[in-house]
Amino acid sequence: MRDGTLSVVASDHAPKAKDLNGDFLAQGFGSPQVETLLPVTYDSGVNRGHISAVRLVQVLCENPARIFGLYPHKGTIAVGADADLVVFDPAREFAIRAGNQHSNAGYTLYEGRTVLGWPEMSFQRGKRVLWQGEIAAQPGQGRFLPTLESCVDPLKP
Repeated sequence: MRDGTLSVVASDHAPKAKDLNGDFLAQGFGSPQVETLLPVTYDSGVNRGHISAVRLVQVLCENPARIFGLYPHKGTIAVGADADLVVFDPAREFAIRAGNQHSNAGYTLYEGRTVLGWPEMSFQRGKRVLWQGEIAAQPGQGRFLPTLESCVDPLKP
């Protein structure tokens, strides 16, 4: 990420039920990741000196918006852009556990991992989604946005 080889970090958040004693290949692939993506990447990247906070915002927000043709409506803080924001406390220590996640998956790949930095609030188009650590939005508030028709990477010269 630091040198630009990777331009995006994302999660498909595919929280499939798992049978720990079952056949691994017969089970659905994927795991719950959307709630832990920012804090784990921040802790592993920024806190450990591998990337800057600015680079983290680029790979999580700005670059995906550019690649999908949604920038500057998405991926930036600017007049006229959607107010999709996260209020992040870089000094908050948080132990990730299945019981404190909002997913219905019932597990997390990061069970017991402690990170330094955790989201306190988030907003979608200026409306509360996460408020003081709890879900504040009603389901169904998302909106489909069409993306670029081509797969040309606007990050490449």
